[in-house]
Amino acid sequence: MSTPIIVTGTPQIIVTGLRTGPYTGWTDPGGPGGWSDPVNVFTAAINYYAQKDDVVEKEEDVSSTIVVVGQRLKQKISIGYGSLIMSRFGNELLPCFGSTKVSELINILENIKFNITNKNFGLGRAGEIIAEPVNSSFTVNINESALQGYDNLTNGLTYLFWHEVAHALVSGQQTNNNYWTSYINGPGSGLSEAEQIAQYPSSQQFSDNEAVANTVAAALAQRFSGVQNLGFTPTNGFASC
Repeated sequence: MSTPIIVTGTPQIIVTGLRTGPYTGWTDPGGPGGWSDPVNVFTAAINYYAQKDDVVEKEEDVSSTIVVVGQRLKQKISIGYGSLIMSRFGNELLPCFGSTKVSELINILENIKFNITNKNFGLGRAGEIIAEPVNSSFTVNINESALQGYDNLTNGLTYLFWHEVAHALVSGQQTNNNYWTSYINGPGSGLSEAEQIAQYPSSQQFSDNEAVANTVAAALAQRFSGVQNLGFTPTNGFASC
């Protein structure tokens, strides 16, 4: 069984002021039970998400055959989105991160965009995520071949988007920033910024940061996608926190 490549972004400064609602596009799931009928809520949420036309896009030089994989990825995200809407006013206790507002998770999925590219992101990286919470912008640039690799794994696409959500959470950004700071003050000290970024994927801090995101992703996949077991161990494994 193949092992997925890690997707991560270049560490950046945490931006505060996260928007947590309202949920755009629709307010009433309809049906005879309205909000009291979870089936109506789940179906309405998925239907709303299916109409979003910018969740997964590809660059012009990327093969058109990847579009089918992109459609599958969007469908996996819509299921998670529907489950989140059913719990829209609650909190979720996540490993490593603690209590997290479901509205924050919803905000990310409403505004996440996957851009499929042929760009090579370097050692240990299949892509990058650029999170700008104030502007409700979460962009994942991912290599075409890497995305195909995730699709070849059982639950690979589900793992992929929840892994990116874990990085996009404010707690995920803080964790990322903490490990980056530890790295540049430790193994990366004395290196130029370009050298630090290039060598970071080989560091323990990078591995630990990814392990945290893997652990959170597995918990989110279980809670909101019905995946009890990913069926594979991601690169860098899981964190014990």
